[in-house]
Amino acid sequence: MTTLGRITSVTIEEESKDIYVNVAVTPRSEGRRMRFLTPASGMWIVPREGDIVEVTETDREFVARFPHSPPSFSIPTDLGQGDFCFKFDDETEIRVQRSSGSYDVHITASGNVTVDGDSISLGNGGVPLITDIVVSKDGDGKVTNVTPEFTQKTNAE
Repeated sequence: MTTLGRITSVTIEEESKDIYVNVAVTPRSEGRRMRFLTPASGMWIVPREGDIVEVTETDREFVARFPHSPPSFSIPTDLGQGDFCFKFDDETEIRVQRSSGSYDVHITASGNVTVDGDSISLGNGGVPLITDIVVSKDGDGKVTNVTPEFTQKTNAE
């Protein structure tokens, strides 16, 4: 049996690598300490208190999954079949979009984007990276020329 309920509390347990929720399924019935299931091992989705989720019984244990609460922001207007999008607010999303037999990956953020790793490949056919901007001024201090300097490297250093 599957029913819908509203999350009343969320607990993240790092030691067991699980997320637990309490879910009110009726005004007088609340499931306590239900595991919140995700689609894949190593993927964590932390719901919010107040989210509406599915509650289902698996092997005599009740679990919660799949938030049903609509977000406060709009759905992307150009999604198509086979596209995948994580959207966190109006200005922050990670999108994988089908494009002529291949896939494009777009990352947009309302804050900073940090990429960290031992080696970061920037690809082979892209636009050369700007490494510096040289500003030339005349004797009065007025800018006379702005020249970007580029690198042909495809790895960040």
